[in-house]
Amino acid sequence: MADKDSERFVLRALAISDFDKGFMQLLGQLTVAGAVSEEQFGDTEKGQIIATGSVLIEHKFLRNCGKVGHIEDVVVDQTVRGQRLGQRLSWIAPLKMQPFMKNAATKERKFKWLHTSKY
Repeated sequence: MADKDSERFVLRALAISDFDKGFMQLLGQLTVAGAVSEEQFGDTEKGQIIATGSVLIEHKFLRNCGKVGHIEDVVVDQTVRGQRLGQRLSWIAPLKMQPFMKNAATKERKFKWLHTSKY
């Protein structure tokens, strides 16, 4: 990632405090996200989520019981599209998920970009 973008964006795991940071609205740019209450999601903080996706880690019996990661539901906020954040998520997320590939049979991990400055 370019140095300029490194200062503007941070990749981190989804936290329960992300309800009011635009996570559900961002998913709404991809599909109908459904009604999720704050109580269902968790506590809140201020900030803005600008991109998100999921990595599904699947146990593959046909591959000597190894694990395979699937990238799903990548969406980038329309205000920052064109900066290749979705592509970067697709490259970085599997690297961040490698520690989880060693344990449970099937896990789903959420990841997203957090815009570090106010709009």
